[in-house]
Amino acid sequence: MSFKQDTQTEKDVSDIDSIHFGTDGWRAIIGQDFNYRSAARVADAVARVFREDNPCVELDEADGSGNMIDSASLTFAKKPNTVLIGYDTRKDAGRYAALVATIIASYGFDVQVSRTYCPTPALCWSVSVNPAAVGGLMLTSSHNPAEYLGIKVRMIDGGAAPSEFTDRIETALHDELPQTISAAVDAFDNAINGTGDRPADTSAFTFNFHYADLMSPYLDTLLSAVDSELIARAGLRVVVDPLFGAGRRYLLQVLTHLGVEVEEIHATEDPTFDGLHPEPIPPWIDGGVVKVKELGYDACFITDGDADRVAAIDDQGNFVSPQRILTLLI
Repeated sequence: MSFKQDTQTEKDVSDIDSIHFGTDGWRAIIGQDFNYRSAARVADAVARVFREDNPCVELDEADGSGNMIDSASLTFAKKPNTVLIGYDTRKDAGRYAALVATIIASYGFDVQVSRTYCPTPALCWSVSVNPAAVGGLMLTSSHNPAEYLGIKVRMIDGGAAPSEFTDRIETALHDELPQTISAAVDAFDNAINGTGDRPADTSAFTFNFHYADLMSPYLDTLLSAVDSELIARAGLRVVVDPLFGAGRRYLLQVLTHLGVEVEEIHATEDPTFDGLHPEPIPPWIDGGVVKVKELGYDACFITDGDADRVAAIDDQGNFVSPQRILTLLI
């Protein structure tokens, strides 16, 4: 059964889902208000607002639909026209990324999707250093439970979209689906299954977007920003708890490269998150507390669902909040 056929049984396709952007994005329950229709409508609205601010594509006068654009009618100006898309480890997040990418690409944008799941900061950094980028979208629901998914919008500097921008997205929402919806659903069906620990299926390359390695340059930049010799001499032993989220494997990889002994927990590919909420606060950090004491390690670092927040536990089992870590860094 295809994705579209399967989701038709969950909710009448004629229903118009209510979509409102809150603090840093729109979020809803997968298979309910977050479905192929609502994701497509958001992608369509975002593409039209991006195009208003970055007129890299000129349409034929005969085309006033704002939906499906025939490639023969496109004139590309020498201006930034790239949109980057990332996604976290939630159920079908990578496949929704392909759906969203197909719709945005239909507006003439050069759309690059992360080859595998990535933290939100990796997407933000990738947008900010790419001179061709006009912005980005992150398929994530941050610290919300596993059954939620959402879309965060990033501006040309990689920062979060201000309320004035998301208000424009809400105003631009159409009740009807974009004309590219069939191609978008096909892209979903042909993209990677779920979270994807492996590179994306190349069969999705036929849908007018392409996959890019966002993680290698980002991790290399992180490594270059610290004193690796000093860290290696410290002889640290730490626990890393990504709470099944987008920090999985990546923080382990960086710390191990720096000579830190690392034990990673809650790091399997499990889009249910084993019932844990991916938020680095008690009680969801309790597994890290237990592991630090059990191993006698120096600390535990815990990231949230899209790995844009980090908390810690010291060697005595005391909780160090993300806010306090930021204060210490400053």
